[in-house]
Amino acid sequence: METNKIKFMTIKQTASEVGISEYTLRQWCKQKKVRFNFAGNTKYILRMDWLEEDVQHMALQNIKEDDDNTQNYGKLRRIEK
Repeated sequence: METNKIKFMTIKQTASEVGISEYTLRQWCKQKKVRFNFAGNTKYILRMDWLEEDVQHMALQNIKEDDDNTQNYGKLRRIEK
């Protein structure tokens, strides 16, 4: 019987396995776009299944925002500061 192990990795390990730069992963953690745990005060620990879900969620948000912008194409709109 095979058990599903939860895979925890550092940013460096995650970057090499997933193909996303360490800088991008670190920025996503700081902006709280992906879920993570801390090891100590400064070391980010990422969970692979959470990362997959969060990246998929960000991709879906980008699609929804693009759909909203196409409706306003060619129309005057107020720019808020």
